[in-house]
Amino acid sequence: MEYLISLIVFALGVVFWVGWRTAHLKEPFGLPDGFGYFCANMAVYILTAPYLQSALGMWGLLCTEIILLLPALFMPRLARVKAREFFCLNVPSIRHVVGGIVLWYGALYVQSVGTQLIFTLFPGARDSYVNVSSFIASGGLTAAIVAGVLAPAVCEEFMHRGVILASMRGKYNDAFITVAGGFFFGLFHLDAPRFLGTAAMGMALTYAGLRSRSLLLPMLLHFINNLYSLAGTILAEPAADTAPAEIRAIDFLMGQAFYCVFGICLLSVGYALLRGERRTGRKNPILLISACMAIVLAAQAVVSFFVMTA
Repeated sequence: MEYLISLIVFALGVVFWVGWRTAHLKEPFGLPDGFGYFCANMAVYILTAPYLQSALGMWGLLCTEIILLLPALFMPRLARVKAREFFCLNVPSIRHVVGGIVLWYGALYVQSVGTQLIFTLFPGARDSYVNVSSFIASGGLTAAIVAGVLAPAVCEEFMHRGVILASMRGKYNDAFITVAGGFFFGLFHLDAPRFLGTAAMGMALTYAGLRSRSLLLPMLLHFINNLYSLAGTILAEPAADTAPAEIRAIDFLMGQAFYCVFGICLLSVGYALLRGERRTGRKNPILLISACMAIVLAAQAVVSFFVMTA
């Protein structure tokens, strides 16, 4: 029933876009076209994904990702613009790469806080995450890496940070584009409990693509994010049957507060690195802060690995 309602909504979105485009034939490619493209893609996705994924499992997911990619490749021709305006594949600078990774990790912390909030308010929402993890683990490691990590990082980025971002770039300010890109990415996953988390990650990926002016950076960050999630799923499997230890409410709240503050700090540093502006006459502390946070993140990663594998 939920899929039927979603299909009707996206079909109406396509009808709206057709009506708008018919009345504005001379208008250049813009946000209404990006919206129509998104709705059309989602309608096709809803009609094909459940059957392909139920029949082929993770390889069915790969097929649906390819279905998302193909229309994106034809959009520059339909919009009568150069493909480079949609899919710029310049190699990003080291500063943009470092800034993007820091921004992604900050978004991951904030996303974690939002996820725990959803779990607290709606305990049944945890099933959504469990189902996704179980599906990814069902096809084996090769299928998980190819269809669950690599393919979304390429195909979904051509859709979101390619076509949809191109429909807004140069027409709206960075804040609007970042929020709108996150909204489209959250809506794309068709999962209400995960909307806030995927929208937050979508905003980070959108801003990284916007400032670097390259599709390669959000692809890299998307790949890292998917790989991180897959690693978490694999490492969590041995502890699946272990009852979680009780945590006092105050400890939980303090932990979430730390996550939130640290995540915001990381977002600030990543934002500054991607933006690349420096105040004249003053020393720029961004590189020093980045180095300190990199050490903290590396130490945390090492400790987490040994704790989870002990």
